[in-house]
Amino acid sequence: MSIGILLVIFVTGFVFTNNYPLARFKQLRSTGWDSYSHIASWGLVFSAIGGTLAVVIDTFNLVAASFQWLNSNLVQLASASNFTRREGLFVIWAVLSIGLAWSFGCLFNTKACKKKAVARLAAENAFELMLYDSAEQVKPVLVSLSTRKVYIGVVYRVNNDDALGKTEYFSILPLWSGYRDKDSLSLKITTFYEDHYSIVRAHGPMTSERIFDQFKIVICSAEVSTFSYFDIAVYHALQPADNAAPTKA
Repeated sequence: MSIGILLVIFVTGFVFTNNYPLARFKQLRSTGWDSYSHIASWGLVFSAIGGTLAVVIDTFNLVAASFQWLNSNLVQLASASNFTRREGLFVIWAVLSIGLAWSFGCLFNTKACKKKAVARLAAENAFELMLYDSAEQVKPVLVSLSTRKVYIGVVYRVNNDDALGKTEYFSILPLWSGYRDKDSLSLKITTFYEDHYSIVRAHGPMTSERIFDQFKIVICSAEVSTFSYFDIAVYHALQPADNAAPTKA
């Protein structure tokens, strides 16, 4: 019976964390004992609720009534199972716990809840918070890679929203690109994409999604050397006159 109780608790926790966005994202970030304790904690919550409801059902003798109904309508099933009152109460508790976990998990598995979960988790990490802000507020970021290559653009996608864990890759729509000087590491902007996007649009209607799919750059987070917001006006103001990049490609 003890093994059965533990099994129900873990199954209940797994069902809920697999459906509720915030719990699912946190589970993806957990490892080792933290992962088990996270599942168990949610399992205990819904098992406690299910246990309370099972006691209420038992108090009003609904368990006995339900098995009387089985005896009268499903004779073969009832005779094959031969449930005792204790076993019947255990089954009712297990069904209620797992059912409640699944119901609440599905109820909160919405785009709005997913968006809030992403924002909440991103706020726990400065790097991911900037990725999230850039994607949500369309704010350009400057990404310097370990190769000294530099991309400036808007983060368009962070991993997969259905499986947000630690961000290993992210995609940006580049606005400008360049490199870091080998000696001074000063920024040199050499390529401007905005004019090209305008030319592409001029040849026919094209959605932002289509442009992204055509010109996106997927960056490995492990290759990022520095990451910051970028303002072209501030960049020009801080650059010496002879080093300032042109405003057109």
